[in-house]
Amino acid sequence: MTVFGPLIMLSMMIVPYWMSSNSDKKINILINDQQGFLPSSLPDIDYIHFAKSQISEEAFALIGNESVYDSYINIGQNPFSEHISIRHQNTLNSLELELIKLKLNQLILKKGNLTFITTTLDDPIQAVNSTKMFLSLMAAISIYFFIFLYGIQVMKGVIEEKNNRIIEVMISSVKPFQLMLGKIGGMAALAVTQFSIWMFIVIGGYLFFYNYFGLSNYLEASAIDKVTAAGTMSLNTATGMHEFVSTMDQINWPLFLFVFSFYFIIGYLIYSALFAIVGAASDVDTETQQFIMPITIPLLSTLVYIVQMFENPHGSLAKLLSIFPLTSPLAMMARLPFANEHDGFTLELIASMLLALLGFIAITYIASRIYRIGILSYGSKVSYKDLVRWFFIKD
Repeated sequence: MTVFGPLIMLSMMIVPYWMSSNSDKKINILINDQQGFLPSSLPDIDYIHFAKSQISEEAFALIGNESVYDSYINIGQNPFSEHISIRHQNTLNSLELELIKLKLNQLILKKGNLTFITTTLDDPIQAVNSTKMFLSLMAAISIYFFIFLYGIQVMKGVIEEKNNRIIEVMISSVKPFQLMLGKIGGMAALAVTQFSIWMFIVIGGYLFFYNYFGLSNYLEASAIDKVTAAGTMSLNTATGMHEFVSTMDQINWPLFLFVFSFYFIIGYLIYSALFAIVGAASDVDTETQQFIMPITIPLLSTLVYIVQMFENPHGSLAKLLSIFPLTSPLAMMARLPFANEHDGFTLELIASMLLALLGFIAITYIASRIYRIGILSYGSKVSYKDLVRWFFIKD
């Protein structure tokens, strides 16, 4: 499972993502060709449909704010000495704009380059980069999966030792706090080892496909135009490849891997201490449900709000979830691919990491106070009132 785990996880995330993104997309573009430089009928580019008009530039500007078309292109009196203006909605990505410019160059000049001035229409809807969204989702779900996978193992280990009465022998040699940290640290060593193997497989696989299949070619609009003209790939697929490769090239991977590793470890340490409390307070697995639910609420609530964070990764909700230690491992990873879109993100990241460390120290202290009493308690159902009482019992 260490080897096949990444493949299973990727298939669980990529297949639904691919099915949801493989929708019928339509882009309508109105071109105002005042002097008739273009042919009477313009061929569509896959899902990009062209319509023509021949009116004055002033009259064309008046219809440019309507939502009927995704882009409005005005070809003036002399496109060879003047610029061609393109006004577009935010739903148009950079590659689609470059392909439209490439087609206009071919139709008007046959060769060479025209000058384009591109502006954005007043559209409140901001297009979300699907590759950044996928990276955010993959990182957040991975940390969520690791926290529960290894945290529950800590809990089950404590319960097993209590039931076998091994804990009574061990407690005669080490202090309860040392025993708890040893159990958490040992499971952390296993998690880091397995995680390192998975990261090596994922990074090695991406580099292999990037170089072997020449994914860098998809960064150029001219290359996309060639593969779509040859019929080897649809424009929808080609633009998706362009967005994926260009976004992956823009990500600061050393920072991404460092932050992911930090929140992977700190998230595990925080929640494994909480799971150790659950194990110490329970004799059998059936008694753990009442204590596990409050632990899962912060993580589940972050996953619920992750869609809102995609739409506004630097809003008040995203910032609030990023500074709270119990939600910051998932919230920060959901925001990290969008880091270059916000100038103050670095300070927010540093503050979040410091608060996560302080949260770990505080939660570990609380857990150790409860753990020292709970591991030697048998036979009675434990309530939250008992946990509070154990915390205040003096050594």
